[in-house]
Amino acid sequence: MIYKIISEYMQEQFAGCSFVGIEENTGELLVSFESDTTDEEKNKVTRQLLDKFDEVKKVIIVEIVDIKKATQMVNDLNKMLAEGTPAQKTDKKTDLLDIGDF
Repeated sequence: MIYKIISEYMQEQFAGCSFVGIEENTGELLVSFESDTTDEEKNKVTRQLLDKFDEVKKVIIVEIVDIKKATQMVNDLNKMLAEGTPAQKTDKKTDLLDIGDF
């Protein structure tokens, strides 16, 4: 039940911060932040959560990945690999992450 208390507290106290989950056996609290949240703000929230709840032993920040940005990064890396330098070019096509199309 601690997850409900922590989740409600976070919702009331911290704009841009979301409860993701908690591992009650280890006290690891998973949270996410909006992308424009500064490291200083994240550290402040982390300290407050650790101070407020004895059950929380560690706060883990979960990064939310924008799939469009991730896809573009993978495609750009694969393109760079395909272009390579003359010394690196071979007849065999290799994708950096070998994940095919996204």
